[in-house]
Amino acid sequence: MMNIKAKRNIAHKTKILNHARESKNIANTLGSVEKLFILGKELMNEMARNN
Repeated sequence: MMNIKAKRNIAHKTKILNHARESKNIANTLGSVEKLFILGKELMNEMARNN
């Protein structure tokens, strides 16, 4: 039986991998990594405005 720390570690790594896959899909859809960074910057700015 895995301990809680190991389960959290696995969950965290899975989350990172899923975000990487999502980012790759967005980059392919937009056609360039540059557009992905611009989209990310806009998202971060929007999040900052909401907080």
